[in-house]
Amino acid sequence: MYLPPTVDEPASRSADQPQRGAFTFMLHSHLPYVRENGTWPHGEEWLYEALAETYLPLLDVLSDLADDGIRGGVTLGLTPILCEQLADPLVVERFVEYTADRAARANRDAERRTQRGNERTGEAQERAALARWYADRYGHLHDAFTVRYGRDVLGAFRGLQEDGVIEVSTSAATHGYLPLLSTDAAIRGQIREGIRSYERFFSRRPRSIWLPECAYRPAVPEGPPGAGDALPATAQLRPGLERWLEAEGIELFFTETQLIEGGPATSATRGELIGPYGAVRRRRGAPPPADEPLREATTYEPYWV
Repeated sequence: MYLPPTVDEPASRSADQPQRGAFTFMLHSHLPYVRENGTWPHGEEWLYEALAETYLPLLDVLSDLADDGIRGGVTLGLTPILCEQLADPLVVERFVEYTADRAARANRDAERRTQRGNERTGEAQERAALARWYADRYGHLHDAFTVRYGRDVLGAFRGLQEDGVIEVSTSAATHGYLPLLSTDAAIRGQIREGIRSYERFFSRRPRSIWLPECAYRPAVPEGPPGAGDALPATAQLRPGLERWLEAEGIELFFTETQLIEGGPATSATRGELIGPYGAVRRRRGAPPPADEPLREATTYEPYWV
């Protein structure tokens, strides 16, 4: 959301005055399609863990703020694949079972640790207290999901958007990596179907989109198949992604900082990634990406494309 000048800060300013800029609090969420995809760690539990540890707590905070008359000022990205799963009756029913099962397991654990002979030790008491905390936590999640939100998380987010508390953003239909799709028809299909999914769940068209992996591609020359880098002078420009976003009525999208400001990009080929992706052994060698020249641009301002 753009922050306009305040009463004490006129819209017109001299060149030596600092820019106030703009700020968007964007929270993006996505999960692959895991419905009936087996068990932990990459089965349905993945979705249930995200619901229990992220989506429901976030919904609680935003709903509490709304009840207090406070607008959250948050843009929330929900991908079509995630929305389809959150609205699926099978997923809904199994999440109810998931929270009830976790609460029951935690209660049994607390009771077992309390009844053991070493219950007077500090460690046993701490573990029993921790188990009771989890029992209360999953009990709250179960009640929030079934009672407060009526088993309809998307409906709750839709209500917050209708009340002006949040703005919900969409994404490509199957989270396809748009710059690498071979045809413009495939790109437009991803965008169009993502919008249709959004309309079904939120009863309006989206204003913004989160491009999968923040991957943007400008207009590029395109020659006949097999031409490679030797493009003929008659090569036509393949439209940039913004062409298809505009055609579907999308007003804004998000990109990475490096695309705007230039400079070096973080890359696995430089050994700059941490966590599991940084430890992946590369099957094929690839040269580090070339650094982009620094630009006199800032992420604190919106841009027309």
